[in-house]
Amino acid sequence: MTTISQQLGEFVSGLTTNSLPQEVVWKAKSCVLYGLSIAMAALDSRQAQIAEAAVTEAESTEKGSTTILSGKKTTAGAAAFANGVLFQSRGQSDAYGTMGHFGPAVISTVLALAEQEDFSGAEILPALVAGYEVAGALAKDHIRTTVERGWRGSPTYDVLAAAAPAAR
Repeated sequence: MTTISQQLGEFVSGLTTNSLPQEVVWKAKSCVLYGLSIAMAALDSRQAQIAEAAVTEAESTEKGSTTILSGKKTTAGAAAFANGVLFQSRGQSDAYGTMGHFGPAVISTVLALAEQEDFSGAEILPALVAGYEVAGALAKDHIRTTVERGWRGSPTYDVLAAAAPAAR
């Protein structure tokens, strides 16, 4: 019997840009544009400034991934964290139809790793889709129970939303 983890792993590893329907490509691109728009609108966010200051102090590098707020270079993980806080700081994240808002985790992770590894936009599309789809697939049937038990849905599933594209 194939486990859920195995099924999701096979799905993520099997995604290619050419296998994505055009409507999925369009949606992934629109999610990135929306996330970046929210990030631009949040440039005065105090929590994003604090997050970026902490990571740039601890994890600055000459080469690495860029923090959106100041353009400083850090490790990919630090940039993903700082940019994720920026994306989330206005509370206007995209919704995925599951009571979850996975964009800050997915987009910040993908952009940080893409810059580190010098991936093109076409190369990162499967990773973007993987993040939203894996988190959405798991949250679809469980997020209501998660919230009813007192947990915030997005942070609970954001770990998976970031892990899937990182693995891809």
